[in-house]
Amino acid sequence: AEVGGAGRWRLQAVRSHTAAMCASCGSGVEATELDNRTACLAWAFSADTEADIRCDQLRSFHAELRACAELVGASFVEACGTHGLLICRVAKAKPGVPTEVDAVVRLGQLLCRWGSKATPEIRIRVGVDVGELHSVTIQDVPVVFGRAASVAKKLAHSSPRTNVVHLSAEAKHGFRLLESVSLSVRTGESGVDTYLLEPWVAARPAAEAGDD
Repeated sequence: AEVGGAGRWRLQAVRSHTAAMCASCGSGVEATELDNRTACLAWAFSADTEADIRCDQLRSFHAELRACAELVGASFVEACGTHGLLICRVAKAKPGVPTEVDAVVRLGQLLCRWGSKATPEIRIRVGVDVGELHSVTIQDVPVVFGRAASVAKKLAHSSPRTNVVHLSAEAKHGFRLLESVSLSVRTGESGVDTYLLEPWVAARPAAEAGDD
């Protein structure tokens, strides 16, 4: 992982520990409410990478993923060999401190950089959204669901290119230190704008960009 400025990017993902029985799901299902403003990052290999990736490459990727997640303070809520979901809970932004949206977008950018530099290239689709998220435990297996997870996955799978971060307008509006970063606008068939962040675009704080 690229660890420069680790202190700036190290955030702690906090989950609510308030649990209650979910009556609508039936007896024995424990429901946990996560914060209703959770930054989510979904990732998935492209079809060709999923089919052709070697075991050593897969191990290297997951080692990088764990290192980058630790760097920015992201938590794993879904983990699979070829796709996954990570979160940071959105807290009140403080001046000079990156938001959790900054953090997960930075995480996505680091993964895309790693994939682009791999030989052969590891093609990764990355989507980021922020919004509601909930968790239930069914037969001792935690299941996360909600708008933020759903949209992040859709953004990952609908990205026009691999190894770029595809983010929603809601995620873009959650930037603080990354609010000056250069993004490409993509207008979907429904007329909704989403945004693409290239892996090599400098993720500079707005204050630094204003000095140019």
